[in-house]
Amino acid sequence: MTRSADAGACSTNVSYTAATATGIPAPTITYSQNSGTSFGVGATTVIATASNTCGTPSCNFTVTVNDTQVPVISVSDVSVSNDAGTCGAIVALSATATDNCGVGTPTNDWAGGPFPVGTTVVHWSVRDIHGNPATATQNVTVKDNERPVISVNDVSVNTAAGTCGAAVTLSATASDNCGV
Repeated sequence: MTRSADAGACSTNVSYTAATATGIPAPTITYSQNSGTSFGVGATTVIATASNTCGTPSCNFTVTVNDTQVPVISVSDVSVSNDAGTCGAIVALSATATDNCGVGTPTNDWAGGPFPVGTTVVHWSVRDIHGNPATATQNVTVKDNERPVISVNDVSVNTAAGTCGAAVTLSATASDNCGV
């Protein structure tokens, strides 16, 4: 017989039909694991033994409990300001995973390095110890909160005699962590 594990558990209670045996005197039947008890995920061989003064024959059957519950990945979206002087930010990513029977460590598809300004979607995945997969996505948003810098030079000129002005050449430069 095959059953699925109970939600949130790595086992389930399994009931099966009692074995029958005939003989004189009437045999007593015992089981290696009783009907109605908890069976863990995996295959369990149940041995039914009929005992009387004539002998102790036995037979067996297998109870298989499958883990069909997928793990759960928990992630939170992240929003940060850019790192000073750069057009991005180093962000420490984290995720947690839980499962009814045990789970591996979540992994993501981010290649590493700083996240660029804007929103980047990170994809997470994990498998539990029985191979059931789960995925989640996380938005990492980096905001450019660094203002551009403008540099100008003071200009001082003398007017020509008999004029009320002068030709002046003005110049300025600008820089920014993400371009100007």
